[in-house]
Amino acid sequence: MNALPKYVASRTLEKARWHNTLGRGIRLFPDGLATTLSLAECRPFGDGIVLLRYLSRPR
Repeated sequence: MNALPKYVASRTLEKARWHNTLGRGIRLFPDGLATTLSLAECRPFGDGIVLLRYLSRPR
């Protein structure tokens, strides 16, 4: 598990304290952009992984 990449979206987390984080990757949204997301799909897999797919909604 530690060797797999992890993706975190957070407004308050400044530094991830666990192994193999990608905190310096490409941002999904520009700084300061407020967006509204709605859950479009939630699909659990047998190994504990959950796929969550969101769509952006107009504000």
